[in-house]
Amino acid sequence: MRQLFSRARWSFDDLWRLMFSLVLPWFSNTEKIGLAGDDTLARKQGDHIRGAGMHHDPLLSTAKRVFLHFGHNWVALAVIVRFPFLSEKSFAIPVMAQLYRTKKDCERLGVPHRTHTEMMREMIATVASWAPHRLFEFTGDSAYGCEVVVKNLPPNVQCVGRLRMDAALYDPPPTRKKGDRGRPRKRGKRLPTPKEIAEDPKNPWIEIRAFLYGRWVTTTIKNIKALWYTTAGDRLLSIVIVRDPSGKRHDEAFFSTDLTMTPVQILERFALRWTLETLFENSKQSLGFEDPQNRTDQAVERTAPFAMFLTGLVTLWYAQNWEIATAFLPEVGPWYTHKPHVGISFADMLAALRRLSFREIITQEADGKPLPRKTLDLVLHLLQWAA
Repeated sequence: MRQLFSRARWSFDDLWRLMFSLVLPWFSNTEKIGLAGDDTLARKQGDHIRGAGMHHDPLLSTAKRVFLHFGHNWVALAVIVRFPFLSEKSFAIPVMAQLYRTKKDCERLGVPHRTHTEMMREMIATVASWAPHRLFEFTGDSAYGCEVVVKNLPPNVQCVGRLRMDAALYDPPPTRKKGDRGRPRKRGKRLPTPKEIAEDPKNPWIEIRAFLYGRWVTTTIKNIKALWYTTAGDRLLSIVIVRDPSGKRHDEAFFSTDLTMTPVQILERFALRWTLETLFENSKQSLGFEDPQNRTDQAVERTAPFAMFLTGLVTLWYAQNWEIATAFLPEVGPWYTHKPHVGISFADMLAALRRLSFREIITQEADGKPLPRKTLDLVLHLLQWAA
């Protein structure tokens, strides 16, 4: 197994494209394919870990203080999909992950240095080229809803992202009249910033109800269309400014390059970005994304993303075989009877796959002879936790 990652000849690009081909049938021919992108830190210890460096630690950092941690930083892109058996829950299926390398590491390898946003832009373009006749919608946080990404979107990709509250907004350029001289204007008059719009009493708040982060919430919004010239150029954006009626959260602003989207759709689409954080957590906790201590470049670039790849593969297996898989879900313990929706977490999916696999192995070892149900259930339970 060690040589599979460090020496064997195979390409991860082929595996990622295979993953995309497996998730694509879950979308109708006219349905927009949602993408989400972000980066995650795999913390490491040891002086000889290849490709590691000091990176921003999002779990420890706060708005007032930034923490760094030694390890690998991975930039990932995933497809957001909903399955018919669980229509209110979305899942992130990874379709590409690449290791961010520091400038020092790039000099050692003799390769050009790329920023996180440049990597994300290239990954979006690659995935969009796999289905050039389909429409994609990329969702990224403020770090990836930036000029490098938004100004360079492929023709078949739209974007939903976060807007700065002090962003410089403009009207579209005025219509050029016959006889006008000089270079055509690229933007119209300056508009108030999202923060100023939020504080304007003449522009009333509108109450809406949206399904955000797994629950229905009531919030208030203001909606305008404007240019965010520094980031999106002359592309008109639909902008939604949000205020929490309870006052517990700061005002926020979001945008979409798709002018046909309603404010509710924009907020719900941005909220689906959280499924990518769930993917990172499942890969780390259940399949050892952070565990490998590799000392060769090729092993580093293959081992950790393979754990993420398996996370997506297990999720797709469960979705494809959910009627059979539900029969192998572990029983809810008497100490956890309040757990809702048994069988929808990744831990449940992985447990069902392990129990089904163990049953087949045990049955083969018993020459196909039936085993007592209680005995088999007990063995499967013990093996599941031993794995």
